[in-house]
Amino acid sequence: MKKKTKPGAIQQLLSYAGNNKKQLYLSTFLATLGELFGMAPFITVSLLVAELFNKTATIQNVCILFAVALGGQILKLWLTYQSSFMSHKATYKILKNITFYVSIFHESKYTILLCKNESTLKI
Repeated sequence: MKKKTKPGAIQQLLSYAGNNKKQLYLSTFLATLGELFGMAPFITVSLLVAELFNKTATIQNVCILFAVALGGQILKLWLTYQSSFMSHKATYKILKNITFYVSIFHESKYTILLCKNESTLKI
């Protein structure tokens, strides 16, 4: 026998996403990429400390490491901004869909209750 498993919370939420799934996946990818670029300053500082410790640091190497660190931080900032904007826009649309479905459910439930009450009043 095949055991039926319930879909996870993320899968249930993504079922409401509709056409916005791609935006959410792209947003996750951009956030991950942003965090990877965010590691650049830490790596460059460790390389700079190693060069200073070994007494092999030159002004040119320091400037290059500074540029790499700054570039990584700027890319992280931009990618994180794009990711947040994209995910918030998609989430707003998803919440709009959920609200629509919930309102239809409650409206139909309320309509059924009204019909039952009216039918009992007529009897």
